[in-house]
Amino acid sequence: MLHAMDGLANAPDDDHLWELAEQLAQGDIVSCRTLMSTLGCPAPEIVWSPLAGQLRAEPLWKTLEWWQALPRRKLLPDPGQINPFDLKESLGVVSLLDVQQGGQDFRYRLYGTQTSEAADMEHTNKMVSMIDTPMRAFFLLGYRAVMKRQQPLFTLHTPPYHVRASGWLRLILPFASGAQVDRLLVVIVACEPQPITA
Repeated sequence: MLHAMDGLANAPDDDHLWELAEQLAQGDIVSCRTLMSTLGCPAPEIVWSPLAGQLRAEPLWKTLEWWQALPRRKLLPDPGQINPFDLKESLGVVSLLDVQQGGQDFRYRLYGTQTSEAADMEHTNKMVSMIDTPMRAFFLLGYRAVMKRQQPLFTLHTPPYHVRASGWLRLILPFASGAQVDRLLVVIVACEPQPITA
């Protein structure tokens, strides 16, 4: 297996990544597919505001239903409503991220233990920008787009072709204590790789 950083040379610079995040927030998924192709990955599946029936793993749809039922004063629930006891059935695949500098970066407050075992990586207390993988560009893109659109985002992606790893189901849920998103809850579940069509 090649080193995980091999695709970073092809990753866009940060200004371009913000542009892509804006496009994705507006519903343009073509640019996201182009990014993944640049990173050597198959095209991802992307769904804004998915229905529970569109999610392919129980932890994702159960967590979405929990998020939808949370009381809220405005569009989004407050981060203070995140209670581990409410998420006990899916806690091992739940990650919490704190928004840093308006979305310039994100810090993993918690990285789910089952996700960590499946990925063979531990990211708790790490910044997304410091993750040793070309996929961090895709992660930043999705997190920034959710911040802008303030809606749930579902993705199914496969790492670069040369990386022998499963595909990943990811549900990103936004929380806000004010007008801006300041925390993300992300359910990350390993699955079988997508078929390679390229």
